[in-house]
Amino acid sequence: MSKTSNTVWFLLGAIILNLLLMVIFMVGGYVLLAFIYKGVETPGNGIAVLMFLFFFGAIALSWFVYSKIVKWLVEKHHLEDKISPIFSSKRGKSQRQKKERIDNMSMKN
Repeated sequence: MSKTSNTVWFLLGAIILNLLLMVIFMVGGYVLLAFIYKGVETPGNGIAVLMFLFFFGAIALSWFVYSKIVKWLVEKHHLEDKISPIFSSKRGKSQRQKKERIDNMSMKN
């Protein structure tokens, strides 16, 4: 398999993982909210605000956990050479640019 096809399969699996994490965190948050407001007959506007916060909190938490898992998998299984780059390091890019500038300057002289 080529790097491109490996990358496509890896990303499809990662997307499914991200969606599963999001659903798990949302359901967990709403179950927690149900336990908090279990005996309350009229919860008022507070529950709407908490549902809103749990919704966006689940999205943020799933993105954070997803990015950590993907980076861990890439490092653990040495996938840098098997898939195309997904995450690029800003430090690496600037170092490459500096090296290119130095090479270009040395070629002109």
